This record gives sequence, C-alpha cells and structure tokens, in this order.
Amino acid sequence: LVLVSLLVTQGTASENQRLFNNAVIRFQHLHQLAAKMINDFEDNLLPEERRQLSKIFPLSFCNSD
Repeated sequence: LVLVSLLVTQGTASENQRLFNNAVIRFQHLHQLAAKMINDFEDNLLPEERRQLSKIFPLSFCNSD
C-alpha cells in the first residue's frame, strides 16, 4: 500500500513539474515576442516621435533582461 501511494504521489509530482515547465517555456516565448514587438515599434518611429516617446518613457528597457 505504501509503495502504491508513493508511485501515485510521484506521478502527480512529475505531472505538476511538466505542467510548470511548459508554463515557464510559454511565458519566456511570450516575453521574447513582446520584446521583439516593442523593438520593431521603436525602430519604425520617426525621430520626433522617438523624442516624444523618450519623454514619456525615459527608461525604455526590460528589467528582466
């Protein structure tokens, strides 16, 4: 009985770990996609638009990088 309960508990833990790892990978992908979208947006700004944007958001970088 103890052996069976250990196997069931271990199976649940590994499934939870797999789900967590999957969520982390998806979050990292979304973060990279968002960073690319911001960079593309900033690259397409005209100089005056870039200057105005830098007044609003003086620190345009991601803290997690």
